[in-house]
Parts: sequence; C-alpha cells; structure tokens
Amino acid sequence: MARVPEAETGDDPRRHRAEVRRDLLALDAAGRRLPDLVRALSVLRLNGRQQPLTPRWATRRGHPARLHTLRGGIGLAGALATVTGADGVPLAVTAGRQGAANSWDLRTGRRRHALAGHTGQLTAVATLAPPDGPPLAVTAGRDRLALVWDLSTGQPRHTLVGHTAALSAVAVLTTEDGEPLAVTAGHDHTVLVWDLTSGKLRHTLRGHTDTVVALATATTPDGRALAVTTSWDGSVLVWDLAEGRGRHVLTDRADSVGALATATSSDGRALAVTTSWFGSATVWDLAEGRRLHLLNGHDRPVTALATATAADGHPLAVTGSHDRTAVVWDLATGQALRTLTGHTDQVTAVAVAPAQDGTLLAVTSGPDLGMAVWDLATGVRQEVLTGHTDTVLALATATAADGSPLAVTTSRDLTAGVWRLAGAAGPRPLLGHTDGITAVATTAAPEGTELAVTVAADHTALVWDLAAGRRLYPLGEPAAPVLSVATTTAPDGTPLALTLDRDRAVTLWDLATGRPQQVLSRSGRAVATAQTVDGRPLAVVLDRAAGLTVRDLSAAGSPAHTLTRRLEASALTVAVAADGAPLAVSSGPEAGLSVWDLVSGKHRFQLPGRTELAPVVSTAADGTPLLLTVGPDRTLTAWDLSTGQARHALTGHLGPVRALAASTAGDGTLLAVTAGRESGVAVWDLAAGRLRHTLTEPVNPIWSVATATLPNGTPVVLTTGDDQRVTLWHCATGRELHHFHLPDPGTLLAPVHTGFVVGYGTELAYFPWP
Repeated sequence: MARVPEAETGDDPRRHRAEVRRDLLALDAAGRRLPDLVRALSVLRLNGRQQPLTPRWATRRGHPARLHTLRGGIGLAGALATVTGADGVPLAVTAGRQGAANSWDLRTGRRRHALAGHTGQLTAVATLAPPDGPPLAVTAGRDRLALVWDLSTGQPRHTLVGHTAALSAVAVLTTEDGEPLAVTAGHDHTVLVWDLTSGKLRHTLRGHTDTVVALATATTPDGRALAVTTSWDGSVLVWDLAEGRGRHVLTDRADSVGALATATSSDGRALAVTTSWFGSATVWDLAEGRRLHLLNGHDRPVTALATATAADGHPLAVTGSHDRTAVVWDLATGQALRTLTGHTDQVTAVAVAPAQDGTLLAVTSGPDLGMAVWDLATGVRQEVLTGHTDTVLALATATAADGSPLAVTTSRDLTAGVWRLAGAAGPRPLLGHTDGITAVATTAAPEGTELAVTVAADHTALVWDLAAGRRLYPLGEPAAPVLSVATTTAPDGTPLALTLDRDRAVTLWDLATGRPQQVLSRSGRAVATAQTVDGRPLAVVLDRAAGLTVRDLSAAGSPAHTLTRRLEASALTVAVAADGAPLAVSSGPEAGLSVWDLVSGKHRFQLPGRTELAPVVSTAADGTPLLLTVGPDRTLTAWDLSTGQARHALTGHLGPVRALAASTAGDGTLLAVTAGRESGVAVWDLAAGRLRHTLTEPVNPIWSVATATLPNGTPVVLTTGDDQRVTLWHCATGRELHHFHLPDPGTLLAPVHTGFVVGYGTELAYFPWP
C-alpha cells in the first residue's frame, strides 16, 4: 500500500479513532490522486463495517514538492534566514514575534536548537558562514538587543548592547580580509557596526532622523565594505563600514522606500535597488552615489524585491507589487525582461535561487496562499506550491547538500515549510481554492458530463468536471471577483453560467469553453436562471438601476424585459407554477416576498412577512408548487404559489435557522429540513404540522443541509458543519445511513445526479452515491 505521511493526520485531535483516521487518509489519498489507496482504505473493515462513502476526488493544498513542515516554537515568525552548516547541511533560522528563535536542519526538517535569550518580539535575523568558523546567526529584537549565535552549538556568543530603542533590521558580511561584521539599525535612528569575532562596537553611524527600516551590505571592487540603509525619513544613505562615516545620500525624497537589496554588476560594481510605494524602483551605483536607472513597470506599491546574477553575469532583480504581478529587470540596462502574472492577490515576498543546471528560479508569494515558482529565463511558471493555510510571512531560498534549490517559508498558520523547487516527485494534487468556499452551482454538458461552479473568498470562481475530477478553468478576473453564480442550459445543450462580481457586473459565460458571452448588467444585486415551458433559458437579474429584469438567453442580443423598476429586494429564488410558467420570488430582510410571472411579467402575489433566509421551493403531493420560508419569528411557513396563501405554518425553533431544505417521504408526504444552533437538525411534516425527527442535537452547529434521492429511490438528507463530517440520513425514518469524517468544518453541500459535492475549509470533494 502506498505510504501516506503521518503529518496529514498528525495534528487532528480525533486521529486516534480508527474510523476517523481511515476517512482522513482516504480523503488525503483522493487529493493526492491515488485511487488504489482510496479503494484500499474504503474496503478496510473497522468495527465490522466498511466505508460505503468513497471520495472520487478531492482538492488538496499539499504538494509533493513539500519536503518538511517545521512545527513547534515557530509562532508568528516574520523573520527568516538560511545558511549552510559546517557539515554542508542547509540550515534555517526563524525568528518570531513571541521572542522565539529556532535553528532548523532543512535535510531532516527537525529543530536543531532553540535560541533563547531575547525578552521581547524579534524583528530581524541574518546568517553568515565565516571562512574559518562555524555558521553564525544574528537576531535583533524589540528588547534593544542583538544576539550572536553559534549555530553549531546553539549557544550565544555575544550580546550586542548599544541601541536605545527597538531594533528593526540587521545585516552581515565578511570583509575582504575575512572579518565578520554585523550592522544593526532601529527606532533610535542610528546604525551600529559590530565586530562579530569580539562582539565589540566598531562604529555608530548617525544621519537618519527617523526609524531605519531596512539595510543591506555590499563590497566595492576595491574591497570596501558598505552598508545601505532606508528610513521613514525618506532618505537612502550609503555608509563606509571601515571608516565609520556616511559616503552618499542617494535620495532625500519623502516617499517611503518599500524594499532594499544590493547586487553586483558584471564589471564588479556594487549596486543597490530600492523600491517605492508609488510603483517604481531605482538602481543606484554605490561607489559613485548616483542613480543608474528608474524602473517603471508597476502601478501599485512595490514591497517585495530580490536580486541575483544570471549565468552570463548580468545582474537581475525581481520586484513584487500590490498590482498582483512580479517583474524581472536587467539591472545593467534598466529594462523589464518579463512580467510574471498569475497571482490573484498582491505579491508580498520574492526570493531567487539557482537550479543545478544554472537556471535561475524565482519564488513569489502573497495572501492568495499559493507560492509560484518561475523560470526567470523564460518567465514560465513551473509550479504552484500549496500547503500553508494562511498568509506566508517570510520567504528564503537555500541549497540542499546535493546542490538542488530549496525554498523555506514561514506563515501565519504558525508553521514553516521546506520545499523542493525542482524535480518534485509524485502525482500533482488537484489544486482548488485558497480560501473558504462560499457558493456552488451545478449543471450538465451536452454529453452528460456533470459540471460544478464554485465561488470562494479567494476571489476566484472555478469550473469542475465532477466525474473526471478536473478543474477546467476559472471564471472572472482577480480584479473583480465573483460573488454569486447561477447555471442553466442553452437549447443546444451548451452549459451556461450567470455570475455577479464585486463590481456588480452580471456576465453570461459559456461553460463549454470558459469564455464570457456578454455582460448583461453593470449594477446587479442578485442573479438567477429559469426555463420556460418550451425550454428557453432565462436570465433573471435584480438590478440596482433597472429593477427586476428578464432576458431570453436562447436569442442572441435579446433585450431585457423589465418587470418593475422599484424593488428593494436583495435575493432571488426561482420556482415553477402549476401551469409550468417560470416564477421568480424576490426577497430580503427589509423587502418582503414578491412573486413574479417571468413570461407575462405580471406581479402575482405579495406574500406577508419577511425572511432572513433564502426561500426554498418544493412541490406538494397534489402538484401544487410551494415556497418555504423562515421569518424573523422563526416560524416555518409553506406558501401556496398558486393562491399566495399560507398552507402550513410551524413553530418550535429555539433559535435562528441557518439552513433550510425540502424533501418528500416515500409516501409522498412533504417534509422540510431545518438546521439551527439551538435546535440541531430537524425534519418537519408540513401536512401534519409537527416535528417528525430530530437528526442531530445542538452540540456542533450544522451549516449546510441538502436533500436528494439515492439511485435505489431512498430519500436522504445530507448534513455538514462544525461536526467535521458529512452525514446521510434516511429522510422518512430519520435513521443515520452513513457518515464520513472531514478534516475541517463542512460549509456547503451540492447533490447532483451521480453523487454530491461537499466543501470543507478551503477544499472540495466529490463522492459518488453509495
């Protein structure tokens, strides 16, 4: 049987229960695209039973390129540096906001030493491998101290005392004659130069009038050691570290510098690159103190920067910006070589590493949680590394003992990751969303393929082939993320989607190609789709300016038909009248319930009361279309859409209702399913006006309920929520049929003809019906 790493269930508090462990490992195997392992786990008998719910596929943010997850003592580690140990093993040092620093063996993923000595938050770390001694680390903190650590022993060598306020930056270098130096800077506006052999202060450099926020070191062709510093005072200063004096003022403008790095030109000159909050970067000659090039390629703040030397000796820089792009620059000419696109949020960290074949690789990251690996020679994105569950705080590169490039990351999820940047082995996981999934809609392609469209808080909408487990394409643009979606089918069988984005644009999409067909509105509030008796698809749009409009999607260029221009509703629900006419119900907390005939355009009814939950459509045993609503008073009401009268009203909920669905028992009895924090999940007999079953007690809130009919005709209820499982219940008897454990709370359910989709955390899984 294929091996599944312990780390995939190692942190789950339920991992010691065999059934939970089996389910989580099966879901993880589905995410790794290991179907044989999924089947082997599903037929494994535990407590005398197999698992009839078998995931066909699942998204997974883990990646085969992830070598190790560093856990324990990481904290919010906003500072990170790497170095090669005396034994050739790559090391990383993480420094956290809780005063914790640790050194890590990147070969094994184990912590080597806890570097304890600071009494406050750590703000910076730098590492150095002197030619005749063990590797060193220098940590800086808000306790006004910098500590020098011997990374071979984990013991402090020196405590550097001299600053009168919190430290903000540290850099190190080895001079031409082999002396290791450290440079520290902070909120006291000063820059201090230290001899790392003796721990003594060499120079105090004064010239800034505000906090020094970044510094870097460089060496001139004649061997002079330099430091470059940036400050909140808007200046960039160059310092001679041997003489202990200022050498140049590169700028005295008041626009804040976003990032700083140094480089070496092909003829050996020391260069610096500074970036601006106004979207530009500048290349400086440090020996002469003059500007060489102004780099204009971004239209938002540039806050991430890395430099490297190409195989031909040309110095390069990679800048990352809030405009969601990274740009590769030739520092010799000041020209932009390539623009790296693909992030859906700002790029906040950049690092560069050479591959074993000499190719330069860049790694970029940001709040979208995906780390992209780029070939700088071609601009091609080679990988998207996923695995962190929150924003990456710091990013660095290292070289493994075999010469292969590595990346190291720290994250707000309180872990650090070690990643192989080239040659990752194993099947690629099915990548999905990077933030919570908020909505899903399903439809079918002409050949019968079932499709789903998912919407998430990561600003993306994705189209999925459910049977094949393939992500087909995204809908919309990162700049205008999709908020909601509805699906339908054209007369020729083409699957269509209607999306509403954050800019309030309503767009019609061809799901067979993933291409937009037309924009139907620029001021939408809600969207829905319906079909006429003769099969024509309709787009229903609640528009801020035009009111409630209907458009026939079977006729290209068909104009919108306005039903009303004054409507304060915020949601739409579609139903079918007894005569087959499509109906729309507009609703909202303050708008009441209005029923509209979408073909005639007539207003049929105004239903009394309000609803705070989206209404659900059902059909009575006699064929009468019903609308189920739950009002602010927690009353469940079934409205007759033929007469506009309340047919049933049930009370008994102890708190707000969070989810609502409808079904029928085997004898045709109309049932409603509700879920609430105080009432659990309840099944109501609408005809008898009574509670029929309580499926779950109010221990763990259920966030989503759905109803379906199994292939054998059994009506079922599906539930998921904070219980971290998806459960199938017999709708008529209230008996639990099956359950499957999830690694995170479930957030949504979507039954289709062949199975169901469940969303949990940022992930999505598809299960065929048992």
